[in-house]
Amino acid sequence: MTTNRLLLAALALGILVGLLTIAQRMTTNPNEQNEAMPAAGAF
Repeated sequence: MTTNRLLLAALALGILVGLLTIAQRMTTNPNEQNEAMPAAGAF
């Protein structure tokens, strides 16, 4: 039972992090609609 809860928690955290990163990209680059993917070079 504990392994299932850990997997669910990990998936939830991953989804939350993904949504936060997408939200930040949308707010920081409202004009650039991910056409040329400029954020890839920042990492």
